[in-house]
Amino acid sequence: MRASDIHHIDDAQTTTIDGTLKLVIVAPKEKHKGRPIIRPCEISCHSDKLLCPVEACRPTPKARAIGATIAANAGIPSDSIVAQAFCVNQHHTSDSASGVT
Repeated sequence: MRASDIHHIDDAQTTTIDGTLKLVIVAPKEKHKGRPIIRPCEISCHSDKLLCPVEACRPTPKARAIGATIAANAGIPSDSIVAQAFCVNQHHTSDSASGVT
């Protein structure tokens, strides 16, 4: 895989199965009869987690999403969850506008 292929990876077709990251390069520079060649690429886990490219491609949940999900699973109405998120945003906005740190 070349560095220029990174821009041509189709995220919708990217999967992680058994510690192997499977990428699909959909628009490489090579063409066959005027049509782009679709090339699969597999990247396996490295034994050292710091050097593992597969771990780097795993989605990281956001703190707000986790809180809202836990609240919804606990049976809290969605109107209350949205209202709470709005109040928190308003509090930060009014503090920054008034110069309070």
